[in-house]
Amino acid sequence: MPHERLEAILVGELKRLEAEGRRKGKETAATRVLAASGTRGPRFLIAGEGQKPFLRMNSNGYLGLALRPEIIAAEHDGVRSFGAGPGAVRFISGTWGPHLEL
Repeated sequence: MPHERLEAILVGELKRLEAEGRRKGKETAATRVLAASGTRGPRFLIAGEGQKPFLRMNSNGYLGLALRPEIIAAEHDGVRSFGAGPGAVRFISGTWGPHLEL
């Protein structure tokens, strides 16, 4: 299929989704995480919203581990020891000792 034909099909599909109200909207980006304080959990600053803090209601981090100081410290130790990533998926060459220890 020529490139122009494919592009026309995709543009048409995006227009259809928009007309139906089903096209994905603009991304909302967090610019900073504010630590929990007192009885309030962590809050998030959102691009374009100034310093107004928001509560995150759509996270898979339901245990709240991502912001715990000991988890952050362990992650820093891991990055210092192994770098920022294995460079490949585990079955190619990305298995590290800590994977096996787990």
